[in-house]
Amino acid sequence: MKPVLTIENLRVGFRQQDRIVYPVDGIHLSVCEGETLALVGESGCGKSVTSMSVMGLLQSWNNPSRAIVEGSIVYTRADGEKIRLSELHDKEFDRIRGNEIGMVFQEPMTSLNPVLTIGFQLMEVIRAHEQVSKQEAKSRAISLLEQVGIPDAANRLRSYPHQFSGGQRQRIVIAMAIACRPRLLIADEPTTALDVTIQAQVLALMKRLQEERGVAIWMVTHNLAVVAEFAHRVAVMYAGSIVEIAPVKQLFSVPGHPYTRLLLRSIPRLDSVPGERLATIPGRVPDPAHRPEGCPFAPRCPMREERCTREKPALKEREKGHFVACPLT
Repeated sequence: MKPVLTIENLRVGFRQQDRIVYPVDGIHLSVCEGETLALVGESGCGKSVTSMSVMGLLQSWNNPSRAIVEGSIVYTRADGEKIRLSELHDKEFDRIRGNEIGMVFQEPMTSLNPVLTIGFQLMEVIRAHEQVSKQEAKSRAISLLEQVGIPDAANRLRSYPHQFSGGQRQRIVIAMAIACRPRLLIADEPTTALDVTIQAQVLALMKRLQEERGVAIWMVTHNLAVVAEFAHRVAVMYAGSIVEIAPVKQLFSVPGHPYTRLLLRSIPRLDSVPGERLATIPGRVPDPAHRPEGCPFAPRCPMREERCTREKPALKEREKGHFVACPLT
């Protein structure tokens, strides 16, 4: 499969008093045509910062005091043209963002403007990127709402975000993200706060869109059950670094990194003993401003050795397509 997005040695820094702190510190990732890559890890690992830097939402040429993004982010168009997103100016990025790369944000109610109708917001996306009439944009907006399962789509164009349920708002956000038929869809916790029934419907919708359009999906999530069902590959992130990448079946059957193993152990199981306490990972993700020397997971790792506190391990391939950043496994 051909890569749609390739990230090499990405570092994202924020100025903090007299120094720069890097919550994302040198990651390598790729997302290919028609595949779903899941990025998982605890809160504070840098997952959302990574996705927002790819979308150009943190850095700004006009305001260098904002985030500092280093490394290479390359988007590949269908004709093979490569665009270095990390080098685009703000106006150049506007032609890519929402057009060729769509994003589903974590909370739909804050992603939608509460004082504008859904129809206006959908049509605005279409007309911002394509030279179409207002009537054609309206027709496209109705079609998008129908595609994502909103009933009585023509009349609901006049409704406001608060007049929809949480699941419907998430469907509308997805409709906005795919309005211009992007090749890559970034979904940041797309099923957060949804009940399991609506969650299944949203995931089924995304899977259908992927099958019909060949969209590459990069999903950021905490939900490992969703990952097991929906993803093709999984990247595990900890303290700003990728510690493991593997095909989904391989990661769940033979996890290589101690952190991945502990994450999987913390999932509630149907066959657990009644009354048994849920497994947890001792400690917490380190503050990016005070990361330990060596392996960032060493202070919490039950397998650590003295060398772990001195050397930060690199990702190495154990089996075909399975990379692990730990010399002890």
